[in-house]
Amino acid sequence: MAYSESYTCDVCGKQKAGSESWWLAWVDCFQGESPAQDQPLIKLTRWQPQYAHSAGVKHLCGALCAGTMMDRWMSEQHENPEVHCDSVSVHHMPEPVKEISRKAVGFSSAVAKTPLPIEIKAVHPRNDE
Repeated sequence: MAYSESYTCDVCGKQKAGSESWWLAWVDCFQGESPAQDQPLIKLTRWQPQYAHSAGVKHLCGALCAGTMMDRWMSEQHENPEVHCDSVSVHHMPEPVKEISRKAVGFSSAVAKTPLPIEIKAVHPRNDE
């Protein structure tokens, strides 16, 4: 039985089509000399399916929405310049998701007990040389 996933841009609400080039972003922590000097920061990377399910990851459909998210985040930082990293809002490099619950993707409860493995294949165009 096949399943489908859908992703929505966290800024504009657009649904992701299969081949579109999207982005992922999350908040991390730039560590200062002491915890009081730690500063939150945003990380951004190209779409990677194994990270798209990770906690705290934002899905972004393009540069405009990435810029909008960054602008909103920077405004929040300026409103409270004394803010430091906290474990609730900081998400280090997300762990790749290895399996998805069958229940989460709509399988019956009898089938939902076994997780779905996710096969990750890296494709590098430069290897053809």
